[in-house]
Amino acid sequence: MRGERHVTMQLKPIVLEVPMPRRLMTLLLPVVMLAASSTAAAAAMDKCPAQGGTVRAAMAGSPPTLDFITSFAAQARDMGVYI
Repeated sequence: MRGERHVTMQLKPIVLEVPMPRRLMTLLLPVVMLAASSTAAAAAMDKCPAQGGTVRAAMAGSPPTLDFITSFAAQARDMGVYI
């Protein structure tokens, strides 16, 4: 076994050093965002939705009729969605 070389290598894991403030930010940011969103959702559920009012919609063309059931025009069909 002359000429044979045995190479022994130790494999070390690659460890990335992450600064502590960044670690804390990564862990705490989702928790804070979740808490804020749940608080906003709870506050929005307490209010009643407004009833009545005017719906304004813009269309590319004027419908030939507002009777969207008997008309095949796309403008009448699109307008019927809002009625």
